[in-house]
Amino acid sequence: MLRRQDNVDLKRMVADVSETYAFLKNLTEDERVLAADQHKKEEQRYDVCRGAVRDADPVPAETATTLPMGA
Repeated sequence: MLRRQDNVDLKRMVADVSETYAFLKNLTEDERVLAADQHKKEEQRYDVCRGAVRDADPVPAETATTLPMGA
């Protein structure tokens, strides 16, 4: 939240959001379908993706990213 008197650098804010969420441009077909599946009708795709995530190697700490706090 911002106060009315706060100066906001909108270009920087948009750039930060665009950079943080750039991965959304590279979703697989399954990820796009599941993201749009509001009523959870794609149960088989969910099961396949859950299995892939469960079986995947954990992300090394040095490559893990987090969302910026207070940015």
